[in-house]
Amino acid sequence: MRDTKDRNGDTLVFNRAVWEHFLMGVKAERFDAPQS
Repeated sequence: MRDTKDRNGDTLVFNRAVWEHFLMGVKAERFDAPQS
């Protein structure tokens, strides 16, 4: 059980870091592209 919880926790942290990085990239694109 601990192994499964640890894996899920690591995945959640990884996904959140990737998602935050993705959002930052989207915001940068919006600021750099006045067309949108």
